[in-house]
Amino acid sequence: MYRIFSDVASILPVFENYSVKEALQVKINIEHTLTKLDIPSPELLAQMEAEGIDLAEFANDRYDPMSPQHMASGVIKNHLKATFLDSEKLFAALSPMTLVEKVEVQKILLDAMSSLRLPSQKLMEMMENEGLNANKLGLETPNATAEQDKLNEVKQRLGGALKTQTMQRPEPEQIAALQQKLTSKLSAKPINEFEIARKKNVLSSALQQAKPQVESNVVKLKAKAVGQ
Repeated sequence: MYRIFSDVASILPVFENYSVKEALQVKINIEHTLTKLDIPSPELLAQMEAEGIDLAEFANDRYDPMSPQHMASGVIKNHLKATFLDSEKLFAALSPMTLVEKVEVQKILLDAMSSLRLPSQKLMEMMENEGLNANKLGLETPNATAEQDKLNEVKQRLGGALKTQTMQRPEPEQIAALQQKLTSKLSAKPINEFEIARKKNVLSSALQQAKPQVESNVVKLKAKAVGQ
């Protein structure tokens, strides 16, 4: 893949033939993919070069079965055209490359983007200010797509939870049956009248035994009060 995406002679004609809408989509996809690949910034690369460190020293020569000499020109251009219009395909094509290859492809793509038929930066800002953003123009923004996928997943989980809750909720007939069953058990329990009468007698006897002591205490309190 590296040799295909570093083949400037094939990339430039593809970029030049994109429509304005396609060019905007390609720009979005390239910027998103390069950010996602976490490639060193131009500033970092410049500092490394200033200190005599060249990433090319870490390059590994690899055999690429999808190299230009193994594919017809038309096939390469059709492949590139479809890949640049799909951010997922673009990321899948660039992510297996070595760091050095990614840096070189990044430079090639950023330079090649000048061949895209894009509106000027001023026009794009005016369009954005008046609501003609990517969504209004029918363009796919990878971040928005990812957020929508997460939202759909949350909705699906919530719907499943509500469905489960509804299925587990008792029906009115079940509630009525449980109430009837409970009432039957309570009404079927015999009332032990003998036991109630026995407890009443015990309480009455206890009160009778305590009555003299209570009366004696009352008399003593009255006498004490009169003496004072």
